[in-house]
Amino acid sequence: MKKQERPSSISEDSINTLKIHEFIYHIMIQGTSLPEYLDEVVLTPSQEKFFTEKVTECTRGTQYLFEDANSSLTPTLCSEIIKSPDSNFVANSKKLAEHFLVSHPNTASSGVLIVTRVTMLIDTVT
Repeated sequence: MKKQERPSSISEDSINTLKIHEFIYHIMIQGTSLPEYLDEVVLTPSQEKFFTEKVTECTRGTQYLFEDANSSLTPTLCSEIIKSPDSNFVANSKKLAEHFLVSHPNTASSGVLIVTRVTMLIDTVT
C-alpha cells in the first residue's frame, strides 16, 4: 500500500522556503517533576535537513487549536519566542517543557520535547 501525503493548508511554495532558526530539546522522564534541560543544541547540516523535513511533514498533519488560547500558557510562551527569540527562546522552551510535564504527569511517555522556531514566506506573489 502506497503512503498518501495529506494535503497541507500551506502552499508548496511557502513550504519550500521553510528555515529552522533555533532548535532545542529537553528530556522528559515520566514520573519526574522537572525535565532535564539543555541550554543549546547545534544541528549539523544533515540534522537540519532531517528536522526541516519533519517540520514539513507536520504542515500536512492534523492541526490543533487551543480551546481557550487566552487562558493557556503555551500560546503566550510561543508568542514571546516569536516576538523576541534572542531573549526568550531558551527560557521559554524550558517553561514549555515544564508546563507539558506538569500538565501530563501520567499520560505522556518519557521522551524529548522539541521546540524550534521556523520561518517561511507565506502567500508570496512573484
